[in-house]
Amino acid sequence: MDYPCRYLKQLKPNGMMCWLKTGCPDAPASPHSTGSPAMELSVYIHCIGDEAAARQFGVALRTASSWRRMERAPSPQQALKIVELSLGQVDWKGIYAPYARHRLRRAGKLTLPPARELRG
Repeated sequence: MDYPCRYLKQLKPNGMMCWLKTGCPDAPASPHSTGSPAMELSVYIHCIGDEAAARQFGVALRTASSWRRMERAPSPQQALKIVELSLGQVDWKGIYAPYARHRLRRAGKLTLPPARELRG
């Protein structure tokens, strides 16, 4: 299988296969960074498992599962806790940008609506 980024690395935690960006110069840095680029929340939960994510973030299993499936987005307070508890492996962009893209795709919109002109 070909992947566009040569920095993709295969990981197998919990017997699952995950593809994560590691060491990519285009990846955003996190203030809590451990040297690795931040990843999307759904990928992080997929890799550690729903139950482990629920325990780590102090939420119900159903909540962690719904975040992984992108049925719901974490609240800003939950997002802050996720960034802190993941030690920067997941950042704000990794939480909300994929969710926004997912919702736009489901709505059949590939781009954001045009900006309205400000009238004075």
